[in-house]
Amino acid sequence: MTDWFYFITQFYYTNTDEKMETNIGNIDRIIRLMLGTFILVLGVYYQNWWGTVGLIPLITGTIEYCPIYSLLGISSYHGFHRVKER
Repeated sequence: MTDWFYFITQFYYTNTDEKMETNIGNIDRIIRLMLGTFILVLGVYYQNWWGTVGLIPLITGTIEYCPIYSLLGISSYHGFHRVKER
């Protein structure tokens, strides 16, 4: 048990500099937040579980990172990236 825990913690802490680099710009972020809120409100209004789909754009807009953009190599962020020097 201890070896497994040690492996997981070492893997996590050694790869933290390779995680979630901002890839959502301001306009994209605003659109995601508005669209997510709209879908969530519609879901609550119509009492439908499909409203929870609105959480996806809300979360990605809030953390300014989209995993699908990362997989496709897309970035709408045009600011300075905070990259750690090695």
